[in-house]
Amino acid sequence: ALYADYQLHFTAEQAGYFLAIVGLLGIVWQGGVIGPLVKSLGERRALLIGLISSAIGLSCEPRLLIADEPTTSLDVTIQAQYLELLKEVQAAAGVAIILVTHDFGIVAAIADRVAVMYAGRIVEMGTTLEVFDNPSHPYTRALLRCLPDVGLGRQQLVEIGGQPPDLSRLPAGCPFAPRCPERQSICEEQSPPTVSVGDGHLAECWATKAVGSQQ
Repeated sequence: ALYADYQLHFTAEQAGYFLAIVGLLGIVWQGGVIGPLVKSLGERRALLIGLISSAIGLSCEPRLLIADEPTTSLDVTIQAQYLELLKEVQAAAGVAIILVTHDFGIVAAIADRVAVMYAGRIVEMGTTLEVFDNPSHPYTRALLRCLPDVGLGRQQLVEIGGQPPDLSRLPAGCPFAPRCPERQSICEEQSPPTVSVGDGHLAECWATKAVGSQQ
């Protein structure tokens, strides 16, 4: 076997979670040799990422787990099972999870708090319910408008115009200003302040009104 000379030591609970993740990724264990049941390069990539990161994460007993696009290339059924397992691991081990994703469905299913980033900056942060029910930054609102709505039938999706900025040459002021339908002249001149729009709900925008301010 490839890792015959390397030993990982797991508790029974860790081994159970590890084998569950491995099982989700279509692996069979036969006589100490791992044999992947893969059908494509995409599945093989997901398999390797899941296996390696799971082994490392469980063996180190982390207090914080950073999961960067962990469900990429997984079909929706396996994705749902994987996310459910992540929540079980979090509850049992008391580990905090930072989940990096572009999928709002995953955010809604697993996250307690959300930080929306644009051009390397957090532009809005709050509880998942607050951010979804009261999106307070134009970029957050634009992202949510891009989501398909089965209740609307066949309808053109709304796109965000323009292109993301060059991170090595960010414009003055708010980096989202060139693409923002709500921009003002000050947006292109000065960085926006961080305003409180609710309990623990913050947004960086000149057009966003703070709690208790005059509209």
